[in-house]
Amino acid sequence: MTIQSATQAQEIAERYIQDGATQTDWRFEFVEVSKRPDKVFWAVIFDVYSPENTLVDGPVVILVRKRDGLAISLQDAFEQNLIDE
Repeated sequence: MTIQSATQAQEIAERYIQDGATQTDWRFEFVEVSKRPDKVFWAVIFDVYSPENTLVDGPVVILVRKRDGLAISLQDAFEQNLIDE
């Protein structure tokens, strides 16, 4: 499945967060989707709020690979060397 729109990327990233959410008191608020310059991934950016409803320093970025819809956190993508593919 090729991901051709920012809307598709956002939906996949939101499902990724929901599926991995073990701390349901934390809130993820969508900010924007931007296409990375290498055109391999969409970058979906979320602000994160603690259970006390305070904004956590630094957003969460979920990458969605355009060619197949793989969703992965930016941190995991770096650790798995997927960024330069």
